[in-house]
Amino acid sequence: MRNWRGTDQVKTRPTDHFGLETGTVLSVLGEGEALPTRAGWSRPRPIGDPQAAEQAYFVAAPLLAGAAVATVGVLGADGAQFRWPGPAMLCLTLAAIALIGSIQTAFRARSYLYSPAELRDWWEGEQAPSDEVLQQEQRWDFAQWRLWVNRAALVYNLGIVLLGCGVAGLLAPPAGASEAHAGVRWLAAGATVLGTGWELIFMARQLMARRRRRRLVRGE
Repeated sequence: MRNWRGTDQVKTRPTDHFGLETGTVLSVLGEGEALPTRAGWSRPRPIGDPQAAEQAYFVAAPLLAGAAVATVGVLGADGAQFRWPGPAMLCLTLAAIALIGSIQTAFRARSYLYSPAELRDWWEGEQAPSDEVLQQEQRWDFAQWRLWVNRAALVYNLGIVLLGCGVAGLLAPPAGASEAHAGVRWLAAGATVLGTGWELIFMARQLMARRRRRRLVRGE
């Protein structure tokens, strides 16, 4: 049987990021599960996961990065009105870089994601490979999509944490502020720190869950 590359056997791929051969390529489903898939099409769970990722990386991330850059400009022009303009500018600049990095990483992830119907459309009017070959190709590409979208999520969440740190520094009252004004701004800064801390905990839990899944797959 000739595959779509023109060779005489089912296409093989290098080992994936879990160290498994193509025949046991992983379909990482949702946030908490990674199951080896040997047949059929890989699919996200929940099904809306790709659409949610696109909203985060292609809609929210550009807006947040633009807001961070604009705020850096404000701090640079009127830094005397803020308590910690330097640290805030540093955090916001790093946040913008991380958010832009998540966009770039998500672009790469998106190139690996397609539906079975889209894959078959490429073969319209031609002799298509067998479903076994197409499914194997799609499973490998889906695992690559999951790998890169997870990386995009990590960089995006890091950008959110840095953005929160920058905003907290921005909200801290300047020296000489009235007691009432300073109290309100400290409350706002504290709320931002709490939200940023929650995001940091969420990041850590995601990383730990992925590490556990890899150990489970490797039998460690």
